[in-house]
Amino acid sequence: KWLIYQCARRSRAWRDQAGEGVGISVNLSARQFRSGEAAESLASALRDSGADPADLTMELTETSLFEEPEEAAAELQRLSGLGARISMDDFGTGYSSLSHLHRFVLDEIKIDRLFIEELDAKHEDRVIVQSLVTIARGLGLSLVAEGVERPAALRLLWDMGCRGFQGFL
Repeated sequence: KWLIYQCARRSRAWRDQAGEGVGISVNLSARQFRSGEAAESLASALRDSGADPADLTMELTETSLFEEPEEAAAELQRLSGLGARISMDDFGTGYSSLSHLHRFVLDEIKIDRLFIEELDAKHEDRVIVQSLVTIARGLGLSLVAEGVERPAALRLLWDMGCRGFQGFL
């Protein structure tokens, strides 16, 4: 809850300083998300800070969405209704199912680093990542590759059409 408030305040300060928004992602714990308090905390933080909700992305792991999918879908709707972006983190490692990409309100998926670490060496990983790039583009979702740490992986991802990267490179 404190982190959501701090990110909203920082986001507003950066927008005031830069004259435009700077995105911030907030990792929500499964417990916080399932409690139903995430949307309430975000609404309060936005109201108090005056932050633009479009500058905030709420990140959730796949596994936090699947224990009670109906309740998860409702909470995602509340978060999205406030104007925040929704990102599914670590995609491909939990209870991955392509059916979830249209079941939940999402703006972004983040491909787990497991598929990126040996992208240049493993044909299977390249096929999976290329498929996810195509699916994300077709569904109008942003895509972020996690664990980008080598130039070879970055080049392959770029050539595949991926434009979002996270890692130590």
